[in-house]
Parts: sequence; structure tokens; C-alpha cells
Amino acid sequence: MGISEPFSVEALEFKLKNDLTKSQESVQSISRWLIKNHEHGDVIVKSWLRTLLTTDNNSKKKSLVYLANDLLQNGIKRDAPFRKFFLPHLPGAFASFGICDQRLLKSLMNVLAVWESRTVFTEEYVKGLRGVLFAEQRRQFENCVEERKATPQLENESILDESYNVNAEMNETAKKLSETLDDAATTAERKKREAKRKRKKEDRKAKKTKKKRRRIELGPPPETKIDLSKLEQDIIQLAEDAASSDIAERQKLAALPNEVQDESTMDYINEWGSLELMYQLVNRAGKLVGAFTDRVMDEQKYRTVLTKTLMHAKNEQLAVFKHQKKDLKNNRRIIEAFSNILDGLDEEKQA
Repeated sequence: MGISEPFSVEALEFKLKNDLTKSQESVQSISRWLIKNHEHGDVIVKSWLRTLLTTDNNSKKKSLVYLANDLLQNGIKRDAPFRKFFLPHLPGAFASFGICDQRLLKSLMNVLAVWESRTVFTEEYVKGLRGVLFAEQRRQFENCVEERKATPQLENESILDESYNVNAEMNETAKKLSETLDDAATTAERKKREAKRKRKKEDRKAKKTKKKRRRIELGPPPETKIDLSKLEQDIIQLAEDAASSDIAERQKLAALPNEVQDESTMDYINEWGSLELMYQLVNRAGKLVGAFTDRVMDEQKYRTVLTKTLMHAKNEQLAVFKHQKKDLKNNRRIIEAFSNILDGLDEEKQA
């Protein structure tokens, strides 16, 4: 039923769980339906939040965030503001994401950036949403730090003091050895990349040379059925005999008296002689116009046929050109091959 479907909580939850996807068409379709029923905004946002909190599918979470974004931005344009309904629930929604997938996190950050740049919410509010979004990441990091601090250390301070110098020397030696190994690895990696790049360049050059030397199979030359000289004569004849460019005939039509065109003239004719004269004028003008109209129609038909013939001739000549181009490439390769042979013979004579 689409946008005209009556609103109900059951229909809303069904659409959010089953119909909503990441596609723009799905998001906009449900958004338009919800904007039309914006008087139920509080119920809509609570159902949206409940669906978000109960789903484990990252794709579904992303589509729900896209739906909220569409409602917030397009709702304002259509005088159906959802901002006041989302305002108290978004912190809990963003806190529920926890440590989420990298792609989902990127999508959430993009949506927050849009809300901030378009002032959907205040800068402080968006900053707060970012804070709750990364709260779980910060909490896990702090736990890792606490675990590191809680790791038991050596209690015998004297052993540490006595072994300090030895450890320092070993550390210095290890540091130098590590730097040497790193330099060697860097040099080896650089040489490996250069060798790989050089090999690729040589392979491309070899393929290009092989492609140049390969003979192109031509096949029989394409046949041409259209006589270009006759086609040229037809075009010249059309330009000379066209009714649309017949100045003399058009001047005759323009010189016809107004009486043959104006029906009101009949109201002023009171004599039989005048009526007969008018009849002759109109009859002659009708024949003149009819003959010119027939010529114009014949010209249009001729132009249509000529246009099709020109297109066919163009395709034929294009095929001939492609065949001649391939033949030219083959001849150039033959000349190049003979030139290389002659150069080799000259080098042998000089040796």
C-alpha cells in the first residue's frame, strides 16, 4: 500500500524488522510513510530504538541509522520535525553500539559529521554522541592499561641493580643489531621492488613488441553496394529542384490576392459575375497550393530515403577504412621486418 497505508505499531515494527534495508529506495519509502504519520513521532522513535537495541545485525543497525538521518533532515523540510523525539533517545542508541565493526563505525561517524555540518543538532550534542560512541573503546583500553599495571614485578631490587649494567650493554648491542637488520631488510626490500618493477617493464615491452609483429588477419575486403558518384548527383539534384528552395514558386504563392484567403469577402459579393470571377481565382489558387504541397511531400519522402542511403554509405566506407588501416599496419610490419634483416646483413658484412 506504500505511503497511503494506515499507521499502526504492528505495521511500523514489521517494516523496521522486515522491509527496511540499506538501499536508498527502502529508506526513503519508509521515511515518507513515517513523515506522513509524524503525529505518532514519539511511538515511531521508541519503536525505532527498540528495534536497534534488539538486533545484532550490523547491516540492520546501519539501515536504522540511515532511516533516522532521513527522518531528521527531510522531516524538517516537510514541516514534520522528528528532532524533539530523537533528542532524548540518541545517546542511548549510540552507546549501544559498543565495540562495533569498522565499516559500521565509519558510517556512524559520517552521519554525525552530516548532523554537525547541517546543524541538525548542536555541536555540543553531536560531540556528546561521539563521546558515548567511543566510551566502550576507551573503557576497554583503560582495562588493558590496568592489567599491565597489575602485572607482578621483580621484588629483588639488588638483582636488578647488579644486572643493570649488563642489561644496558645487552640492550645497546641488541639495538645496534636491530638497526643493522632493519637497514639490511629495507635495502633488500627496495632492491626487490626495483627488480619487480624492472621485470614488469620488460614484460610490457616484450608484449608490445610481440603485438606489433603479429600479423592481423584481414579477410576479404568489404563490398560496397552504393555508388558514391550517383549519390553525389542525387544530393546536387535535390539541392537544385527542392520545392522548399523554389523561390519562384514561393513568390507566386505569396502574391496570391487576399480575397482567396479571407472568407469574409463572400459577404460583399452581390453579382453573379463577381462570384464567378472569385470562383476562378480560388480554384486556380487551390491548384497552385495543391501542386506545391505535393512537391513538398515528395521532397520529404526523397530526403528520408536519401538520409538512409547516406547512413548506409557511411557504414560501408567506415568498414573499407578499417580494412585499409589493418592492411597498412601489416605492410608497415613487413617493411620493418625486412629493414631489420637488411640491418643484420650490413652488420655481418662490416664484421
